[in-house]
Amino acid sequence: MEERLLSTTKKSLQVSEILLMFAYVSLAIVSAYPAFLTFDVPFPAILIFFVLLAVVALIGFIKDRDFRLHIIGILLLLRLLLFTINSLFISVDAETFLEQVFITFCAILIMNICYNQRIDVKNLLMPFLILTDVQIFYAVLASGFSLDKSFIVAGIGDSNYVATFLLLCTTYLMFTDKSVFTKTVIFATVLALLATQSFACYLAFAVVIVVWAIRTINWKSPKSVGIAGAVLVIGIIALICFFNSKPGQPVYQLVKTKTEYLLRGNLKNFSSSRTELYAFSWGNIKRHIIFGSINNISNVYPADYRFQGFRTHNFVLESLLLYGIIGSLINVAVLYFFFKVCRGEEQFPYLITFIAVLLHGLFEPNFFTMHFEVVIWLIIGCCLRDDRTVETRGADKSL
Repeated sequence: MEERLLSTTKKSLQVSEILLMFAYVSLAIVSAYPAFLTFDVPFPAILIFFVLLAVVALIGFIKDRDFRLHIIGILLLLRLLLFTINSLFISVDAETFLEQVFITFCAILIMNICYNQRIDVKNLLMPFLILTDVQIFYAVLASGFSLDKSFIVAGIGDSNYVATFLLLCTTYLMFTDKSVFTKTVIFATVLALLATQSFACYLAFAVVIVVWAIRTINWKSPKSVGIAGAVLVIGIIALICFFNSKPGQPVYQLVKTKTEYLLRGNLKNFSSSRTELYAFSWGNIKRHIIFGSINNISNVYPADYRFQGFRTHNFVLESLLLYGIIGSLINVAVLYFFFKVCRGEEQFPYLITFIAVLLHGLFEPNFFTMHFEVVIWLIIGCCLRDDRTVETRGADKSL
């Protein structure tokens, strides 16, 4: 009897994971971007993701008859309420408002699913990651190995944006148990990440590699240190060979140019004019700093000014722009509850993954964007999950 109940539980969770897997794969194939193996639809493609997500949430509710909303869900609803009230006083287009509604409810659904069920992040994101890698490699081949950033595109977005998804997935896989297949995928994804030419992503990934080396290498063992040294030498040689190849030349030039700008103190060119964008964004933030200006648009500048309507390219400024000081304090509270549970060894892969994309988010738009939010809340939700509570509830059902 007990084996039959365990089999039924396992089967229902497999169904949930399969549906979620298709949901995340849909982000890579149902797209307006001209990437390999993509197609567009006449309605917002994200609705496909939402419908599959809602079905999984419904399956979980029918199975457990329990909807446990974490306090973070309440904070997200409060943030949405304040955003809605603020939108009544500031001219906000329907698309911007609906995006916030969608992001909020998707975050709550994803968090609730992961909080109440055993969900394997690797099973969900691996097909999405492999497909995205294939799309980038195809773009490189189609461009004749030129690696022009304008040609590097995947279903999830263009080069800089897709880099944050590759960084997230690779970091998580690096700090979990790895099979030969997983190691192969990690290697391929690192190559795809290099192809994106996202310098900010390079910096974030360098931090990840340092953390991985510190945690993986047994520094008290000469053999372990020797193997690590040999791998480092091989890696350097491989990198030099890559830099001297046709696909690697643009990557080398990017790193070389950025380093030269930094050494000269030329922060404008080093940041690709982000310092100007930050100043422009801050000017707009100050106009409604309490609850948020929402729109990154200024009447002081011409309508065709290059930064009108841009994302701030910094998650702190983006939070202040969208939600103001009050809403940003809510986001800080969310971070507090997340980091509070990230103390054990089992939670470390989620923690380092979150930190990696947080570093990337200092220079690129990832947090508070629709597609990234539905992925990062998968990480947050699984980290918040208490497996002992899930097991206890399962045992109660079996009784």
